[in-house]
Amino acid sequence: MLSRGLATLATLAAGATAGLVHWTPVMDPIPSDSTLAATREAANHADAVLLTVQLPANVPIDAFASAFERCFLFTLEQKLIMAAGQGVRSTLPPRPLPGLAAARYREGQPIGMLWTVARRVSATETPTGNGGRSELLAAWSHRSGATGNTWLAVMPALSPSNSGPTVSRSSGAIEQHGKMLAHAAAPDRVTLALGSSLMLPGGAPVSAVATTLHVLYSRLLLTNATAQLWWDLRYLVRPSSVAQSVVQTKIAQELGGATATTATTSPANAPGVVSSSSPSSSTTM
Repeated sequence: MLSRGLATLATLAAGATAGLVHWTPVMDPIPSDSTLAATREAANHADAVLLTVQLPANVPIDAFASAFERCFLFTLEQKLIMAAGQGVRSTLPPRPLPGLAAARYREGQPIGMLWTVARRVSATETPTGNGGRSELLAAWSHRSGATGNTWLAVMPALSPSNSGPTVSRSSGAIEQHGKMLAHAAAPDRVTLALGSSLMLPGGAPVSAVATTLHVLYSRLLLTNATAQLWWDLRYLVRPSSVAQSVVQTKIAQELGGATATTATTSPANAPGVVSSSSPSSSTTM
């Protein structure tokens, strides 16, 4: 009986792993004009995974970053880091607001127990260079001397009817078909990416086992963050201006007393995105 149960669990685990591998392919190659690629020269290892889902194509990078920071797996990871006393902060930073209420992530802003926003790139800042990709690069460091970066990106997903390479399978579609994206991007689909680079003291190599486990965790984390983003956009309405002001004040204090600003921008007429005036809107994942 026990052996049959173990066999069933092993089969389910294998199926779940196969599903993760299929739906979250490794990005190969990492786009050469991305902020993550700029860290590869000094890194011992760098990788990224992708997931294309049915969400509005104009989802802000800040909404994705907020979902990533608030999702279950990342929150659990931060609590474990805090419990082990391995963080660079004594307490967790204020939780960001969800969905379209998420404020603009600024350089120097803390994320979790280890990370700090190092750079952000909006699609509008480089309209011809990155194929409509928005990015957020967060750097981290550990007392052991290890450092690294976590990369979040939101990019257009090519229409399924298009015969060219799909962005969900390879980043080559981003670089080779950047001009085509403006014409072939699906309005109700978006590709989300999660990447990382790691620098170990003395240039020590990263083992194959550690790499495999890291990529598997990245796939789980991206799937969890995507589910959180879907939930944020489908069910959560925009908080009141008072609630936004409170969170922004806390973030400003974390940044050293900078003037707090309330996010006022949101994708116009984004299909399936919830606003305070239309709580019944929905998306399909």
